[in-house]
Amino acid sequence: MTAKLDDLRLKLLANLSKPQILKTEIAGLTLYRRDSPQVLDFEAGQIMVSLIVQGHKTITVRKQQFFYQQGQCLFCGTAAPSLFHALDNSPQHPFLSLSLTLEPELLAEVCLQLKPQQMQLCQTKGGVAVFDADESIIDACDRLVGCLGNDEEEAHIAPLIVREIYYRLFFSPCGGDLYTLATRGAMCNSILHAINFMKKHYSANMEIANIATQVNMSVSSFYRHFKQVTGVSPLQFQKQIRLHEAKLLLTTKQRGVNEIAYAVGYESPSQFIRDYRRCFGHTPGAEAKMPAAILA
Repeated sequence: MTAKLDDLRLKLLANLSKPQILKTEIAGLTLYRRDSPQVLDFEAGQIMVSLIVQGHKTITVRKQQFFYQQGQCLFCGTAAPSLFHALDNSPQHPFLSLSLTLEPELLAEVCLQLKPQQMQLCQTKGGVAVFDADESIIDACDRLVGCLGNDEEEAHIAPLIVREIYYRLFFSPCGGDLYTLATRGAMCNSILHAINFMKKHYSANMEIANIATQVNMSVSSFYRHFKQVTGVSPLQFQKQIRLHEAKLLLTTKQRGVNEIAYAVGYESPSQFIRDYRRCFGHTPGAEAKMPAAILA
């Protein structure tokens, strides 16, 4: 562990006295501490980068699993539902990380200051990449976390450091994906607003035409741009959120299979069981018999 990474580790421990997900006063910055390997974290609808400061973790996105560990960054340039699992941690050696949600409009602003030939424009596989964080990114994250608790620095210094992190990411292995996101600009931002609405109402029967109207798009344009940002259609996205929410409920043994099916929006438990098997490779009943997990 480098001296700067260790300094960041101590700052995270100072802000995270117990296992938790802490959404900070700095826009987009979230801190994580996990003391048990049984904890599952689920996220959907965010384009983000995270840095592991201590421990290691897996992420599953559209049936692909990625492993990353201390000193590595995960870039997720797709807003598809993702399941995270921190491994081999304990109260004596907790998992520690931070994440920064990436805003398309700010990406576009930073991108305008750069020349395409300056960036690493290779595309990642499926919009997800794991790479070693260089000292400049670790140092910027350390200074960003150092702003917490100081109102003046949170308001005035933190936004400058966030812009610096964006700038440095354009020169990382995810630079090509960031360039694509930046050039989509307002369209990407509109889709993220639609995604947030769908996340809040995932169990409801939604008319896609109504959502498209909310973000001032035609239905055909909405479908096309939605798939560019998430990799799936709006209906597939809703189904994935329902199934991942169901998985969390099943792994915590909170309800029975039929009750969970109705709770996440299915009208037919048999259809729920078929979709669950296709998504996760086993039935909800088999999931319920596995060792209990802790809901994030």
